[in-house]
Amino acid sequence: MQTEITPEEVHKKLIAGERVMIIDVREPFEYRRRHIPGAVNIPVSRFTIKMPQLPKGHIVTVCEHGHRSETVRNILAKHGYDVLSMEGGMAEWKWEADSGN
Repeated sequence: MQTEITPEEVHKKLIAGERVMIIDVREPFEYRRRHIPGAVNIPVSRFTIKMPQLPKGHIVTVCEHGHRSETVRNILAKHGYDVLSMEGGMAEWKWEADSGN
């Protein structure tokens, strides 16, 4: 079973207009510095509180290097979500990124 997706694959999905929810699990100060356009910030520290509100569609989790996002991916997968973690995290994101809220 596939558990990760490359930044290139994520970028292609976004450019193609595919419906994918990107959840950035870094802390708010990290998210404000730089994040994928359209990503939703739900820090690991608040994830279990917010999880019941998530839609059951395709989800990609992302953090700075991929470790936190893999942890969250495992939690979501155990609850039946269609979820992949982005390999290498934002450290490997080479395209446009937003800053601020």
